[in-house]
Amino acid sequence: MKIKNCLFLLGTAMAVMSSSAFADTTGTQTFTANITANTCTVDNLNKTVDLGSVFSSDFTSAFGSKVSNKFIDTGFQITGCPATITTVKVTPTFVTPSSDGAKYGFVENTGTFDAVFATNVTSANDVDDNQKWLPGTEKSFTVTNGDASVPVQGKLYLGKNGRGSSSAGTLNYAMSFTFDFA
Repeated sequence: MKIKNCLFLLGTAMAVMSSSAFADTTGTQTFTANITANTCTVDNLNKTVDLGSVFSSDFTSAFGSKVSNKFIDTGFQITGCPATITTVKVTPTFVTPSSDGAKYGFVENTGTFDAVFATNVTSANDVDDNQKWLPGTEKSFTVTNGDASVPVQGKLYLGKNGRGSSSAGTLNYAMSFTFDFA
């Protein structure tokens, strides 16, 4: 009888241990979600700013040279950002006429007139380091209620391009901007 009970207990124990060996080893989990665009809209990504006619008489003495009296006030409007986006980081790329031009935020003119676009000169002919753009240097702007403004401002600065005519010619300033939303 003792052997019979031991065999019964041994059989029961083996049955319990082997039941997991007969369990189903495959299964399926299904994940579903709706994916929506989480981006902002930047107006006029490929814009051309027409400065109209600029006359040599439009330049007044400032900073030991001559600066145009025409203030260039353009930029980009950011709209439609979701609430999760709080900052837009903008990095410009442009050619400067010299190493000095790079530290002042001067954009080289590839036209025939000897003037740079000075991004550090304000409408009142003051220098503003917060206004200036430096090539490859990121600036951050706060997104409020889904919108932000990215100003690109400055004046034409005569004689800093390193080449070209100082009496007549053409202006062509190229700046590229990369936008990163966080």
